[in-house]
Amino acid sequence: MSTAEQIIKQFGAVEDDQRYTRLIGLFTDDAIYYDPFMGAQVGTDAIRAFMEHMEKVVPAAGVRFDEWEVCAGTTTAWARWTMYIKGAGGEVGINGQSIYRLRDDGDGLKVCFVADYLDSNAYAQVTLDRVPDMVAPAKLPKGTREQGSAHALITKFWQMQDTRQYAQLATLFTEDAVFTDQTSGDFIGKPAITEFLNRMDTEMTARGITFSLDDCAGDESIGWSQWTCHLPNGSFPGWTLHKVRDGKFTLDSDYFDVAAAAKLRTKKYTVSCTKMWSKDEGGLHRDFEFKDFIAAWDFMNQVAQLAELHDHHPDWSNSYNTVNITLISHDKKQVTDRDYRLAEAIDKLVDHG
Repeated sequence: MSTAEQIIKQFGAVEDDQRYTRLIGLFTDDAIYYDPFMGAQVGTDAIRAFMEHMEKVVPAAGVRFDEWEVCAGTTTAWARWTMYIKGAGGEVGINGQSIYRLRDDGDGLKVCFVADYLDSNAYAQVTLDRVPDMVAPAKLPKGTREQGSAHALITKFWQMQDTRQYAQLATLFTEDAVFTDQTSGDFIGKPAITEFLNRMDTEMTARGITFSLDDCAGDESIGWSQWTCHLPNGSFPGWTLHKVRDGKFTLDSDYFDVAAAAKLRTKKYTVSCTKMWSKDEGGLHRDFEFKDFIAAWDFMNQVAQLAELHDHHPDWSNSYNTVNITLISHDKKQVTDRDYRLAEAIDKLVDHG
């Protein structure tokens, strides 16, 4: 009898020949397969039709999926992968994630729910023909209510976050844990995670940002959660992949709809310095001075969102209320149009006092 890990690994293995209909036998009769472009496919007949469609369009478009990482418990699993599609300048990799639920109806373990997510921002850089829907999967039934101890830990995590106890969240992590944030980066080890969460404690409150849990699943060692980030002017969906050991998180990887979040970034920041960008052999440089640390940190988060949108990331530093930014295309070892475009986008975030 196949384990959850063996079953989920077949989703990656089928990419060898892209004969997706070979996966049909892995699903329960009432399973739901959610695709961010095609929506929810309910039941094996609909999933089969979807897979047949995929067998035609995916190879024809020159799309491939690779670099699969699978983590599975008993009835909960997730996977990370990269979708490669053809762009104007060649093949482009777009990161994606899948979340799974499985159950045994007496004929062996099968998948009763799967939802695929991808980096909406990276996708938009290649084509704007379709916009992925990241909101809908949180509202779908998952096919089973079976849960384990990881579910209780995830629920506690979100209960604390809902009441803005960010600093206290560090107690839920192991000493060697890894916390990844799509814009802030990776925080390795409990001390680094604690420092980051302390900043979150101040920043989220100052910006009026809250989070709500939409759904979650967990067995003993693996879990995932679907959530919504609420800003004063709107909201956007997110999802997190979890690993658990001895009742604490060893991994917490946050993802969210970057493109949707960027549309809400309408706030402008007042800077007291009036110097504009300067250029030398090291790149484009500009210093931004704000009223306090909170405003500076908030601004850096917005620039991080822009950097993701432009797929181009600055060299920068922060000292209290000052942010120093350098833009250069490291692959070209010089300033390029990418730097000027990002500089222009950053300028739109600020008003000059």
